[in-house]
Amino acid sequence: LNDKTFTVEYTIVKEDIINEIKVVLKALRILANSSLLDDIVTVSDKIMNFVYNIPSNRKDHVVVLNFMVDMFNSIDLDALESFGYYLFESKIFNKIIPYIIDRGFGSFGFNFVANQGDVKDLFDYGLDFARVVKKYQPDTFFTLIEQLDADEMRLFADIAEVLTSRPEYKGLIQFIFSEVFGDLGLEIYFPSEFLAIKNWDEEVYIIRKICKIASKAESGEGINIDDVKDLISNEDSETVKIMKDLVKYNYSFFLSKLILGIGK
Repeated sequence: LNDKTFTVEYTIVKEDIINEIKVVLKALRILANSSLLDDIVTVSDKIMNFVYNIPSNRKDHVVVLNFMVDMFNSIDLDALESFGYYLFESKIFNKIIPYIIDRGFGSFGFNFVANQGDVKDLFDYGLDFARVVKKYQPDTFFTLIEQLDADEMRLFADIAEVLTSRPEYKGLIQFIFSEVFGDLGLEIYFPSEFLAIKNWDEEVYIIRKICKIASKAESGEGINIDDVKDLISNEDSETVKIMKDLVKYNYSFFLSKLILGIGK
């Protein structure tokens, strides 16, 4: 893979050709019987507008979530799932798509080819996440995670585990924090140590407690000391240990935030 071209080696046999034709026909039938093609064009325009017309210093977590809600509302997710299901039956598609993703997003940290990433896995998790966001229409990430039921918390734990354990995604996460949220100083709250968390089944519930505290502070209710005590009582939590270290190394910053929060 270089700046201009990439080469994909694949030997195709007669049976594969027949299968590829069937896959194409099935995919075209989905496009013909749904609004998916128009939806994809609409979403692509929204993505380009978000990336190029909204400065990074205006992309706070509320702006980003509102963009996601608008984007997911603009596409028929069931038709997209069916379309993707047929595409992933194609051996040629499965060979080519990692190179296309690396070509378009490699500078953001995607390295599917080098790390043999599972594109189908990413597609499935992305659909599940989109459905949850579309279901709740949240105003902030804080309120989103507070509303999730047990199955959805399990899903978010799975997504977090995938994003933080596979090298093809770690670069993307670091890019999001540095480029999209860089002006907000989110590295102070969520440093790279979070990428090393192992037990996400437990940690998503700790993250929910953090979101509860942050949501109240952001809404003007202030910081509830009992909520903070409940959070730090989880001494075995990897997240709590990271947060305690953050407070230790950024004591004056977090103390000022705590005082301001309590004073609201």
